[in-house]
Order: sequence, then C-alpha cells, then structure tokens
Amino acid sequence: MKEPVPPFDAYEGDEPFVFISYAHDDASLVYKEISRFHDAGCNIWYDEGIDASEEWPEAIAKAVIDCAVFVIFITPRSTASINCRNEVNLALNEGKPFLAIHLEETELPPGLRLRMGDLQAIFRHNIPVERYERKSLGSLYQLLGTKPTDKLIQGMFKDSLSAELLNQLVKKGNIPSLGGEEVEITAFFSDIQSCSSYSESLLPSQYVSLINEYLTSMTDVLYEACGTLDRYIQDAIVAMFGAPVPFPDHAYKAVKASLLFQKRQHELCEKWKGEGNKWPKIVSHMQTRVGCNTGRAIVGNIGPDHRFDFSMVGPTVNLAALSESRAKEFGVFCMVTDNTQKASMAANDNIAFRYLDNVRVREGQQTVKLYEAVGFKTDLSQEIQDCLDCYNQGVSKYLSLNFAAAINLFEKSKLLEPNQPNVNSGTNKNPSTVLLDRCRSLMEKPPSDNWDGVFPEL
Repeated sequence: MKEPVPPFDAYEGDEPFVFISYAHDDASLVYKEISRFHDAGCNIWYDEGIDASEEWPEAIAKAVIDCAVFVIFITPRSTASINCRNEVNLALNEGKPFLAIHLEETELPPGLRLRMGDLQAIFRHNIPVERYERKSLGSLYQLLGTKPTDKLIQGMFKDSLSAELLNQLVKKGNIPSLGGEEVEITAFFSDIQSCSSYSESLLPSQYVSLINEYLTSMTDVLYEACGTLDRYIQDAIVAMFGAPVPFPDHAYKAVKASLLFQKRQHELCEKWKGEGNKWPKIVSHMQTRVGCNTGRAIVGNIGPDHRFDFSMVGPTVNLAALSESRAKEFGVFCMVTDNTQKASMAANDNIAFRYLDNVRVREGQQTVKLYEAVGFKTDLSQEIQDCLDCYNQGVSKYLSLNFAAAINLFEKSKLLEPNQPNVNSGTNKNPSTVLLDRCRSLMEKPPSDNWDGVFPEL
C-alpha cells in the first residue's frame, strides 16, 4: 500500500506551535485532521517534518518541550506505541497544555489511564462531524491563547452560522472565551412529533435518509433566519438567536423561524407524498414542534478545560426546552414565553399570538405566561381570525373566573380551530378544547378569588 504523503512541512519558527503525537499506522487518518488545523492557521509540528537520523529522539524531545500545546490522536495503534507513550509522559512531565482526540473507540492501557486521568478531551468517533470540528478547533485556540485567525473562526462556525453572520463574526475578530459570558438571546428548540413512530415504520437506512433530509432543510431555514445552530439531538434542533453575533430583533427572528419551520415542514410533506410508494403514509403527516424563550443566558465555550464546547446554558435555555415539550399539551406547534412574545411584537407586529397558559416554573411564586405563535397576520384566513377573536374573549372570561361564559365562547372557537383533533393535526386536542376542559374542572372546584391562572391552582 502506498505510504501517505505528508501534507505540509513541520513548523519551524518562534511562534507558538502544536505538537502532534500519533501512530504512523494512523497517518492517513491524522493527516486529514492536522491539515484542517493547519488550514485554520495553527502552526503544526509532527515528526514527518524532520529527517530520520541518530538525533531523531532528541529532535522529538525538543519539539515536545518547546511546544505550546500537545495533541495526541488516540487509537488502539497509538496507545500501543512506545514512542507515543514516551511523548505523552514527557509532555505531562513538562506540564504542557494537553489535548487528547479519540479518533476511534479505544480502551486506554492502565499506565496511560493513570497518567492522562481526565485529560481525554474529544471523542471524534461518537459526535457529529460539524460538532467535532468546532470543538477541536476551539480547543486549540483556547489552549494556544492566541488571537484567532479568520480561518480558525470560519473553521469553528462554518457549520453553525449563515454566511452573512459568519462574515460578521470574522470581521469582529474574536470568539467567546472559556466559560462564556452572560448575554441576552432567544433560545430555540425544535422536535419532530412522535419521532419514534418513524423509526419503527422505516428501515434503518430509510429513517437515516429521511432525518438527514429533514435536518438539512430545517437547518437551511434556521440560517436564513439568522439563527446559530447549537447542536442536533437525534431529530431535535437546538439553536440560539442573538449570539455569537448580537442583533436586537433576535426574538422576532426566532419566532419567524418557528413559523417558517412549519411552512418548510408542509413543503417536505408534500414532496414526500409526491414520491409515491417510497415512503409510508405516516411520513407525509410529519409535524414539528418549536419552543422559544428570550432572556439572559451564559453563551460561549462552556465546560471545563479541554472539554468545552460553544453552547448556551441557564434557566432561559431550560424554559425554551420546556415550551417545546409543553406545546404538546395544547396541540400546538409553536409555543413561546411572554418574554419572547413581547420582544417579538416590539420588533415587528406582523405575527399573531394567543395566550395559552400561566405556569409555575420554579419553587415559589414565579410564573411564566405561554403563548402560541399562530402565524403571520397576512396569512391568516378569516376563519382563523374569527377563531382567535372568539378564543381571546373566552380567555378573558376564563381568567376573570367567569367559567360559564368562557365555556360558551370556547365551544364556538373550537369549531373554528385550524387544528382539529384527530383530523388534520396528529393530535387529539387544541387550545379551545384544553381550556374547555379546564373551565369545567374549575366550575366543580373553583379557585380562590386571587387566582393567577395557574392550573391546577397550587
């Protein structure tokens, strides 16, 4: 078999550089990885860059001692290599910033496990490619402690941002530091309704093909709306609006994206329906739920040294996830918090919302109002507008404890609901039917006069 050709010369200079430790039998794998690092502007030293001679061990030892960051690519071949073990031991003895990249699932020998401890950083073999590329480049930047190059920023975020936002980030010339920073964003969660039914109805290869087409199409919508992809969780999409590139109308753009997800979902269903017997009938009825919340969150390179990843954390994020899952209880597909609803309307008033619920989200008295993003006002039919008018009157009566009057109004609005139970929505309820049931329950057991709308009253 032809030997792989080294992709570039090993670095020789006075600037900080990365030492690469690997088994020569892994050269074809490693060369692809270090080429990406090199193309992103990292100075790379690896042993193919020097002539073999009697001074070869000394040259490697000097490179380890002089390097700014030590990286080892973990495979069964590298853990069995005495040269790699010697390099690891020297790097740890010298206190070098250390990054282990597991290219394959590998059980570390006891000696390496003892020396490396929890320094194993990135498991390439079990995370998506785009997430791995972002994590590995971000790790090198963080450990090197140098100003990121344009190529490094592009390499980290090319699969997370639209070209427009990526260009803005490159011009900014910086990326979030380890630990992140507290900023205002709109967190965004989407998920396919009853996704397990698709995996049960399709062959594994069909299911993967379907989900890949779905995720590609929805991610395109996300980028068009200026969203930042955080991660995929199987069929779910986790994203944020307003970071790492800030913009004032992030709440509106997030809600807009949630409605465009519904439009794109309809287009995909029509496409799959038109493909004849390629897909079972269930595929052409796929539905996507979205939840959004606006507020302060920690955004940036989250996690301990050597294990961080660009992401978002905090109660704001948790409440967005809660909104997505709670949408199912009302038979709706775009649920947002009052923070998002207010911020979206302040930026652009062309989206129709309706009140759904008031929930207690923490121990104590804090409550959050939840709304449905119904659609763009210009797209609403007269029947849907009539439904919303009647429904909103019913909500007013419901919250003022006039449950008998609310029932009369919800009985009318339920006939006009765009999503009819077990007919066109894949769900057995809608907001009108949910509040009808609540009204009847509350008539049997009335709440206190100062009821805040939380059901059931705690």
